[in-house]
Amino acid sequence: MSNTRTFSKTNHLLTALALLVAAVALALAPAAPAAQDSSTDQARSAPQNWFGGVVYDGDPDLELTAALVEAGTTPDGTFWSGYLFDKTLSHGIHNQVMADIEAEFGHDADESTHLILNQAMYDVAQALGMTDVALADLH
Repeated sequence: MSNTRTFSKTNHLLTALALLVAAVALALAPAAPAAQDSSTDQARSAPQNWFGGVVYDGDPDLELTAALVEAGTTPDGTFWSGYLFDKTLSHGIHNQVMADIEAEFGHDADESTHLILNQAMYDVAQALGMTDVALADLH
């Protein structure tokens, strides 16, 4: 039962992280031309994303992207993925999932999640012109 619970919690954080990364990717993605014909055959032949869904072809949502950067930016102006997780998931869930990841995959897996997102979101902030956002020490 404990392994199932650990997997479930780990799966929830990884899903949440994937959704956050996907939201940023979608928000920054350049708009693709919309399909002229919405027939079933054309829909089947449309480009697919990694998860098998149709590629998003809407305009970038820069407000959503900026909101994610702002949510993870601490009062001193540094983007920290842990701060983003605390605000979007809760501090308790964030800590529990970190403990679950460390127990299952080791400390390096948990740290890598944080450092990759720290760097990625800093880069996103800079691309958005949010030059007052600082890069976390862990990057």
